[in-house]
Amino acid sequence: MIILLSLTLCTITLCMLVLKIEQLIYQTTYDKLSAIDVPTHLLTSVASVDAASDGINRFYSDIVQCLWDSSLLVVPRKKRNSYKFWWDEELNLIKKNQAIHSFNIWKNVGKPQIDLMLCALINIRL
Repeated sequence: MIILLSLTLCTITLCMLVLKIEQLIYQTTYDKLSAIDVPTHLLTSVASVDAASDGINRFYSDIVQCLWDSSLLVVPRKKRNSYKFWWDEELNLIKKNQAIHSFNIWKNVGKPQIDLMLCALINIRL
């Protein structure tokens, strides 16, 4: 019960963090994209193919650079497993003893699409 409550609180905290990061990503990206010069002159003027191609490529590059810059400002850069601060040895044992065992049984019986073992495997993962 304590583990379930702890996991629930961690999940809620993580969801709140993700929402804040998403809002920051949207705002940062919006601000940066708003500063890009849109080559609307290509829609109304007769330009050479090379000039039009250069304008479109420059516009594309500006968008890609904007997205990259926004990600560097907002998306945290950490090791993959550093986000599982709540993962401990007890959860490792549960995973090994239940999830992996159920998966191996399901695999050994030919990986049926609908089966009680598959349902058990899915329930363990939830």
